[in-house]
Amino acid sequence: MSSSSSSSSSSSSSSSSSEGPLINQDLCQVLINNKHGVDYRRKRKSVVLQPSSGQQSWLLSEVKRLQKEVKKLKKENATLMHLNWKLQETFPKMIDLLSCGQAVHAVPAPLNTSSTIAVPRSGNEEPSSEKDNIPELCPTPRKSAKRTTGERIINTSSSSMALSQFLSEEQLNKASMHTSNYKKVIGNLMECLFTEEEMLSCSVTGINTSKQPLDACKTTALIDFITANFPHVTVPQVKQRMGNKLRDKRQLHIRTASLNSAHWMLQQS
Repeated sequence: MSSSSSSSSSSSSSSSSSEGPLINQDLCQVLINNKHGVDYRRKRKSVVLQPSSGQQSWLLSEVKRLQKEVKKLKKENATLMHLNWKLQETFPKMIDLLSCGQAVHAVPAPLNTSSTIAVPRSGNEEPSSEKDNIPELCPTPRKSAKRTTGERIINTSSSSMALSQFLSEEQLNKASMHTSNYKKVIGNLMECLFTEEEMLSCSVTGINTSKQPLDACKTTALIDFITANFPHVTVPQVKQRMGNKLRDKRQLHIRTASLNSAHWMLQQS
């Protein structure tokens, strides 16, 4: 009996001692889990704020790609502007050659009308006039002398009076340096006449678009100046060039903004 009671007491004591640590272990596990949960949430927040190494490498590669694309587009733009300038230089010469080059070679030497004498061939015939002895000749076309920048502005001073209301004489002369390339002159004048905000948010005429038109007085003065200094250029050509200038300005602004945002993200990381 004594042995059984001792065994029962020992078993009860062992069971009570084993149950106590189990309860403490569960409580500790709950506390540990709660602590780990808080730490895990903090880690997730820090991961969201800081990009990973893969994202940083992707951003760097994207910035390099955009920089290469901008350089390539600048080179292409410079090439196109050079070709356009060459075309504007050679186009009037080609027109002159086509219009009067062959006629000049086909014209014979003019006769000396003062030495011709009207002699009747018979008694019944009337003497031929001096005009009959001269063959019909096509008039020799004369090439118009090339005018310099100063001559053009002097001859079209009335057209520059409208621009003088918005630009100084120095700005006008600086914008009109490349008189052989009317597109270059249009771009320079637009940079002087309109602000960057106007060129980014407006259109030329405001027709078929939600954008506001450019200032009508400035646009009219620019068109009059170009058509007066470049007689072969029409008003639709001037408006088309102005629209292309506005489009190029907007595209350049978008590319610059994307590059700046990418640089800012890299600096923040």
